Amino acid sequence: MASILDVRNILKTHRKQKAGDVFDLARRLANNESFDPEDILAAVTASGVTDDELADLVDMVRRRVELRARAATAQAAEKELAQARDGIRRQREALDEAERRYRRAVEPLLEQEARAEERVREATIASSALLSNTNLPTVFVERVEQAKQQLHDASRAVQEIEDTIRRQTERAETAAERLEGDGGFDRRNGQYLDPDRRQTLTLEQIELVEAVRGGRHQAAEATKKLEQAQAVHATAMAALQDAERQAREF
Repeated sequence: MASILDVRNILKTHRKQKAGDVFDLARRLANNESFDPEDILAAVTASGVTDDELADLVDMVRRRVELRARAATAQAAEKELAQARDGIRRQREALDEAERRYRRAVEPLLEQEARAEERVREATIASSALLSNTNLPTVFVERVEQAKQQLHDASRAVQEIEDTIRRQTERAETAAERLEGDGGFDRRNGQYLDPDRRQTLTLEQIELVEAVRGGRHQAAEATKKLEQAQAVHATAMAALQDAERQAREF
């Protein structure tokens, strides 16, 4: 008769032999193969593993499948990496060569640019010197100064008219906005124009209506003057240019 120790050894050896069956079962389960639950139960019972241990083993097999698949891409990934790095190296070499060609081409142009800038500066100084009081007869100096003053006056006139248009437009718009919440300008203006109904307006309403009417009127009148002032400005500009031209040509 076998001893208890012999029985334990026999069971231990049997379980080790069945462990290989459980691993195979786990691999097949991880591969989503179908099994009779009784077969799974028999394999688990024979190997001595628990249900949780089998589930963990299946998860481990699946992870190993994923890791193995990922590891199998190493050679292709290394090849792709080498190709990318080689492409970067070649592009870097091409860029370095292009930069060398650029420097060789641009160096003489930079020198040419510096010389041209100096000539432009000298020409500008000379052009200004042609209009200097010390280099012109008094009649030319007076003519240029008079033309400058006329242009200054014309510019100031244009600016003043533009300021008037802006102020009066803002005045009319502000008053009209305030009337929007009080019946609107058209309604209050109709009352304002009717002597019998004007007395129904408050002092503030009258002031707002008059601000809209006066602002719009003065802006319109100033706009008419602006065109003439701009024409005077253009004439003054042309006169100055002609005076400076004659002075330079002297």
